[in-house]
Amino acid sequence: MKYFLPSLFCIVSLAFFSKPVCSKDFIDLKDFPTWFKEAMAKEVEVKSTSKLNIDELKINEDVLGKLKLEEKAENFWYFTIDIGTASPVECYAFTSYDGAATSFHAIIEATLPGVEKLNNKKLSGRYNYSLETGVIGETPYLLLDTLYHLGEGNNKVAGLLKGYSAETKNTLQICIHNELGYRDTFRTVFTSFLSAFEKTNDDSSFFENIYQLKLNDMDVGYARETFIIDQDGDIETKQEMAMMVPVDANSVAHSDSLNLEWGNTDGALINAYTYTIENGAMTQEFSISNAEGEWSVSGQMQGKAVESKLEHKEWLLSTFGSYLAVANILSTEALEANYAMWMPDADPVSATSISVKELTENKDANVSVDMGPIKMDYLAETDGTFEFASLEQNGLPLKLIKLHAKGSPILD
Repeated sequence: MKYFLPSLFCIVSLAFFSKPVCSKDFIDLKDFPTWFKEAMAKEVEVKSTSKLNIDELKINEDVLGKLKLEEKAENFWYFTIDIGTASPVECYAFTSYDGAATSFHAIIEATLPGVEKLNNKKLSGRYNYSLETGVIGETPYLLLDTLYHLGEGNNKVAGLLKGYSAETKNTLQICIHNELGYRDTFRTVFTSFLSAFEKTNDDSSFFENIYQLKLNDMDVGYARETFIIDQDGDIETKQEMAMMVPVDANSVAHSDSLNLEWGNTDGALINAYTYTIENGAMTQEFSISNAEGEWSVSGQMQGKAVESKLEHKEWLLSTFGSYLAVANILSTEALEANYAMWMPDADPVSATSISVKELTENKDANVSVDMGPIKMDYLAETDGTFEFASLEQNGLPLKLIKLHAKGSPILD
């Protein structure tokens, strides 16, 4: 199953300012006992604050709750936050990590055995309770709540492991709260914790996008693009994607992708590096560069080394260039333009042909992008950006919805 970054033509794979989106609760509580519904409805107002201080990250901010540093290691901090409930909020901060989805899933899986030990009962059931993506401030997040049972028969007990994962431009924050209810309380406390890290964000980008990814109208992840002009005057592009997709009622598939590119301001690619982690394993890692008029690719796919030169000798369109291509088609009389682009998920050792067409008789879309088995339609602005896109691959309807934007790809 393939999923897509919103950089128009780039494909990746999978097997107190809050802009919430519609959370998807998979379990209807109407048939649950009254005590359970009452427990799930509990909230508390957290009035106390404490200081979050991390010298290495130049953070010294007030956060909600009574925070305590429990453990510290290289590139890692673990805190508990007393919010006046039976269980504390537990928060992790990382400066080195595998990805927002991969690391989040690992924390969840590591927490559940501790729940068994604490209650001296075996895990007898677990269910995906809620999945959500959105932005807090200018940071995208994943939410995954897991309903679980411990023990059997009359000794069975229930719990709800709530979790958030959010990657700022410098760090990853993951917080969990293991208690029924307090969902809004937890969101407020997590927002406070995350905001302390957001203040350290690098603001050198001239153009940014964050998109929500939906499959069959269900939140499954987010993608973020950041564009800066580096010291050489080139366009440095960073694309990150994190996804969590329910496989069944009890589990989720998870993936993270990173794509780094350098290109010219005219949209031509200089070099790139990309990798994808699926369900905890590196499935592919590639780099491409040009020397003496030849494009060279090196890396690995599914553990097998790949070294090759592209037959294509001409210039390749960059991710930044894809926006320029759309802006150009909308500003000229031409109705179609064709390009070559390096798309390692499609074929890492070849250039992929791309067709960009202007649609003149579709009220819902004015641009169509054809990438062989993939077709994407969207209503583009004159600078090539868009708020919403729909695409289909192998019969799967996918949607990209913009959650946050800054700047424009059109340089003065």
